[in-house]
Amino acid sequence: MHHLISVAAIVFVCVGCSRTATTLDSSSPEPQRLEAKHLPNAVQIHPKVLSGGLPTGDSAFAELRQLGVQTIISVDGATPDVESAQRFGL
Repeated sequence: MHHLISVAAIVFVCVGCSRTATTLDSSSPEPQRLEAKHLPNAVQIHPKVLSGGLPTGDSAFAELRQLGVQTIISVDGATPDVESAQRFGL
């Protein structure tokens, strides 16, 4: 029997991501972990796509905005905090 573990997963789409950490090497197909203070499991999987856990609190949404994120897509069925996202222009 297989046991499923539910984990919040969110995809963040940015236009011209402005990373404050190391810049993604566009020649490398490998995802790179971001040094994010308020975003759990933040990983850059493409120059314009970040992935991570559910952002909670104003600090997380402010960090997303600072990284250039414009769109948040919930891929696990969790209800996103639309009100906070809108407050930060996402």
